[in-house]
Amino acid sequence: MKKTLLIAAMSAFVVVSFTILIRASTERVPERTENDDGPGAFAQGSFSDGVLDIKDLKRSADLIVFGAAVSEQASSDVGVATTFKVTKSFKGKSPEEIIIYQLKDGNELVSGEGYYLFLRKQTDDQENTYYISGGIQGLFDKKDQKVSAREHLMRSSMKELIKGKAAGTSDVEFFEGWINQ
Repeated sequence: MKKTLLIAAMSAFVVVSFTILIRASTERVPERTENDDGPGAFAQGSFSDGVLDIKDLKRSADLIVFGAAVSEQASSDVGVATTFKVTKSFKGKSPEEIIIYQLKDGNELVSGEGYYLFLRKQTDDQENTYYISGGIQGLFDKKDQKVSAREHLMRSSMKELIKGKAAGTSDVEFFEGWINQ
């Protein structure tokens, strides 16, 4: 009796859950009309596009660049849009300035700091807008002649990669040479 009741309750839960999921995924969001007089909203989302190693990161990036964050363009409680000045482009065609969208998670780009970025194109029809591949996986800090990854899988993968570095070669020279291969 208890087993039958448990199965019936679980079945009802599954049916209700799927009904809610299907309804939410098919519900249309109304478009803005000319009668809307309120300000637009800045929204930020995220989805997983992570990779397991630095070679896959390089392969999957639409754009690989070096440069510096210039300024915050827009911000919300959860996201930030940063203007980034590109000084070197390694993969893909890059304008001098691009907009990078990030979640506010403590890993935001800091104005004036140098970064190597492995980027994917935003799917928003705006020109020159990108996000960092894999969240922070595609974010590498440059301090002096050192390059460091923020994400643990990329740090491990980079340690393996750097084993092939010739004596007397800086991290920057090696990393840029590897990106250009």
